[in-house]
Order: sequence, then structure tokens, then C-alpha cells
Amino acid sequence: MKKQLILLILFFGIFQSNAQKTSQSPADIDQLKEKIREMEKRETTSFIAQDYVALNKIWANDIVVNSPINRINKSSNLLTKLLKEGIIKHKAIIRNIEELNVTETMAISMGNEIVTNMDDTITNRRYTNIWLLKDGNWRLSFRHANVVCK
Repeated sequence: MKKQLILLILFFGIFQSNAQKTSQSPADIDQLKEKIREMEKRETTSFIAQDYVALNKIWANDIVVNSPINRINKSSNLLTKLLKEGIIKHKAIIRNIEELNVTETMAISMGNEIVTNMDDTITNRRYTNIWLLKDGNWRLSFRHANVVCK
């Protein structure tokens, strides 16, 4: 009987914990999605402008990017260096969010990007961005982008 009571208490505690994690109201979810959409816009704008101060507030320090230049980049410092050296640089990026899923601490944005390169060629890409809530701030923590084959 004692074991059953302990198991019941544990089960109830786990159930309550999971219920609290998913207890966001539709209004909360909509508000969070709007915040992530704004962060996505700010990230592309800051990237094009090479606004390193803004990017350091947007990117997690330990961001991991599987990039379309066939590299895995593992820090915001490395990404900043690649931008400064002109290894990654674009004239414009149009990011179209096709799917946006959020929880209280994670958001996943997926879609397509139309990139105008420095030589005015256009590159179509697919992307996935994963945002994590870290110390009260949303940070782009993981990204995958690949060129769409023609």
C-alpha cells in the first residue's frame, strides 16, 4: 500500500509538471509567436547590416549553424568573424516562415529564404531556426540552412 501511494504521488507530480509546461493559453502562444517573428526579422536585418552588437544579443554564444557553405559553425564569435571577413555576406535576405511552433522555452521556425548575394545572384534556401529561452532572453541557438537544388 505504501509503495502504491508513493507511485501515485510520483505519477501525480509528473503529470502536474507536464501539464504546467503546456498550460499556455492561445493568446500566450500567439504573443510568443509574434515575438519570435519579430526576432527573425531583427536577425536578418542585423545580419545584412552587419550589426554585430545586435547579432550578439540575438545569437546564443554557443550557437551551432549547419550552413549552406558546407560548414558547421559552433559559436557567435566564429560567425561574427566570417561576416567581418566577408566569407558570408549578402545584399538581402527574405525569410518566409512556413511553420512556427513554440513552447514556453523553445521555438522552431521553418521555411524558405530568398537570398540576394553580393554579385546580385539569387539563392533559394530552406531553413530551420531553433530559438531557446536563456536567462529570460530568446536566443537563436541552432540553425540549419541549405541551398535548394535547381
